[in-house]
Amino acid sequence: MRVMSEEELQKLAEFIKQYARDNNGESPSLAGIMEYMGMVNSTAYRHILKLEKRGIISYSGKNTLETPSQKKMHMMSRRIPVVGDDRVRYARRAGRACFKIPCRSGGVA
Repeated sequence: MRVMSEEELQKLAEFIKQYARDNNGESPSLAGIMEYMGMVNSTAYRHILKLEKRGIISYSGKNTLETPSQKKMHMMSRRIPVVGDDRVRYARRAGRACFKIPCRSGGVA
C-alpha cells in the first residue's frame, strides 16, 4: 500500500480547486485525478477520502466531489439549458447540456 504524503495531498487539493476555477465550477473526474496524480484508482480514492476527512472537500459518491468554494458557487447559481445558440453545441461536445448563471439572493435566476 502506498503511503500518503502531505505533498501529494496538497497537490491534489490544489488540482481540484484549480480545475473547478478553470471549468466553471465543475469537479475533476476520478480518471482525471488519477491521470494528473499518476495514481491507480484505489490510491486516488483514498486520497480523496483523506481530503474529505480533513474538511478540504466534500465527497458522497460518483460525481459529487466539491470544495467549499464550489458549494458556495452552486448555491449562488442555477443550471439552465441554452437553446438556439452556438454555445449549446460546444456545451454538448464538452459533456454539458446546461450553463450556470448567477442568481440574485433568494436563489431566483
